[in-house]
Amino acid sequence: MKIGVILLAAGSSKRMGTAKQLLKLHEGTTLLQHVIRNLVKSKAHSITCVLGFNSNNIAPTISQFPIRTIINSEFEKGIGNSISCGAKSLRKEAIDGIMIVLGDQPLIDHAYIDQLINEFYKSPHKIIASKYFNHFGVPAIFPKTLYQDLTKLKGDVGAKKLINSRNVEIIGIGTNEDLLLDIDTPEEYQKFLKN
Repeated sequence: MKIGVILLAAGSSKRMGTAKQLLKLHEGTTLLQHVIRNLVKSKAHSITCVLGFNSNNIAPTISQFPIRTIINSEFEKGIGNSISCGAKSLRKEAIDGIMIVLGDQPLIDHAYIDQLINEFYKSPHKIIASKYFNHFGVPAIFPKTLYQDLTKLKGDVGAKKLINSRNVEIIGIGTNEDLLLDIDTPEEYQKFLKN
């Protein structure tokens, strides 16, 4: 079975005040490079990175990776639009599931990505989602039956709403919630650097 990843990195990082895709981490890599390195180490078949804001500066920093980069020219319309853009680009690929990953979750490693993929291998007709304290979210893998739903997402309606509103059975993968941390503000960035 093949999993195609949509890596969402198109946002304008308004709360951060600067492009968080280019934030430097301890090992000298950027936040986005770090996330991509973990995805490349995983069992994912392909990785499509959706860029938008500041793409001219971000794209060259990830060109060395074996991934495909697409530009969502309408990224300002929201995360749903970027998911739709990524899903449409994967329709012709021979894949069995689409995994959605955020570009600002640095603690999600390849082992966790593989855990989700292994669960999807066992239940390829179900949504495999990350289990947060009181809901499901991304990273998550969607079966073929939901491709069209992903391509129709708009605005700020992301995968979370799709996950939590569908009649498709969901398998939640529980983990330490700290692992699912996303970096949105300067305070969260500084806290991450201190750990």
